[in-house]
Amino acid sequence: MIATQQALIDRHVEIRSERLMSHVRVLAGDAMRGRMPGDVGYRMAMDYVTTFLRANGIRPGLPTGGYEQAFSMETCRVTAADVRLDPERRVGRTLELGVDYVCRGLTGDGSVRGPLAFVGYCSSEPDFDELSGIDLTGKIAISFKHPEPWRQGRPVLPRIKAHILRDRGAIGLVIVPNPNRNEPDRLSASLVEEGDYIPGFPMIVVSDAVGTSLLDFDGVTTLSGRQYAIDVHRQVMSCDVPAMMSIRIESHHDDNGCSWNAVGYLPGADPAVADETVIIGAHLDHVGIQGESVIFNGAQDNASGVAAVLEIARTFASGRRPRRTIRFVLFGAEEAGLVGSIHYARNAPHPLEKTVAMLNLDCMGAGSGGDFRGRVAYPELFALLDRMNEQYVKVPDTNTDHPPGGADAKPFNDVGIPNIYFVSSDAYRHLHMASDTPETVNPVLFEQITRLAYLTAAGIAD
Repeated sequence: MIATQQALIDRHVEIRSERLMSHVRVLAGDAMRGRMPGDVGYRMAMDYVTTFLRANGIRPGLPTGGYEQAFSMETCRVTAADVRLDPERRVGRTLELGVDYVCRGLTGDGSVRGPLAFVGYCSSEPDFDELSGIDLTGKIAISFKHPEPWRQGRPVLPRIKAHILRDRGAIGLVIVPNPNRNEPDRLSASLVEEGDYIPGFPMIVVSDAVGTSLLDFDGVTTLSGRQYAIDVHRQVMSCDVPAMMSIRIESHHDDNGCSWNAVGYLPGADPAVADETVIIGAHLDHVGIQGESVIFNGAQDNASGVAAVLEIARTFASGRRPRRTIRFVLFGAEEAGLVGSIHYARNAPHPLEKTVAMLNLDCMGAGSGGDFRGRVAYPELFALLDRMNEQYVKVPDTNTDHPPGGADAKPFNDVGIPNIYFVSSDAYRHLHMASDTPETVNPVLFEQITRLAYLTAAGIAD
């Protein structure tokens, strides 16, 4: 290895946990309001990253001379929420947002009150119809969060269920955890939906404790028992639930909202290969704030990846430029279904076919090791990663054969661009929960994985 290449590699030690964590504390601080598209917090996050890129010599990545690549998307900011549960023969209570329930991210607004009805998985298939035998008129339906275990394909998202239920007279939807799943469920927010927005049809997700208490009303069959009867015996368990619920949700919804990717680049130094690009990306957004009180700070997901991109960019820009061009992209709206990265891949400000690799940095700061993805699909990239890891940082890796193209790497994988998804092991313990704060990040591991991502990028780019 020539001396200039070694000098580029040796700069990995300039990536320090103190700098990384300073970014995480800002991006995952309460002032950023969970960085949700459609909220001022995301605009603040954009200003933070573009200011940093500019100050550290990363050039604007768009032909217009700017850093901000705009795209349209559906946005919904929940400004207020109140839920009250009144079971028969028991004392009613007001549920606490963030503890007993959260709103579905793209929920309908409005105020409704009505009796409850359990509809299992909300299946209306001919071979298993849970809806035909129950009157849902004026009722709030209760359905499992996760799909039937015997069904193949993508899960049925709540808004798809909501359309089905509304057509049968329901006025709202309560999502309950599946108690018999191997993995414990969590009270988490989500912005992924399909189908048209339904004004006046609120959707909430309740905690395991609330869900269990709702369906354990007869002293005979529990929520777990109802799931067992459905899963094992294909027994329809739909029934009225002896309780009333009031749901009031206020929101600011926009079918044509706006968000942005932040894009910068460092031109390659070798004219022979400078038109070839390495993309280093991470998603900037998270799932926001609800009711102006419960903030989903998103430290691990994904202030960690953004901080890593910023520090990798600073490290490359402060030394000798590598031979190939490096593009740094902070994607918007990953949490809404990879909206920003799909937009970038379709509207890249450079010839995408000249992209030699894409490194995706997402949820990489917590846990006790790495769980890097795409190994079998892209052995040459991983041979480089393994060599750099063994020689310089020694991060434990699960070596699991995950499919390539996870999260924001997917749009690039779909067009044949080799990619590595840098993610830590045990990455999702606080996924989309209000508990995903900077304290969940392991600074030592975070520094090591970021250094490894830099080393891998340096090996590819030079």
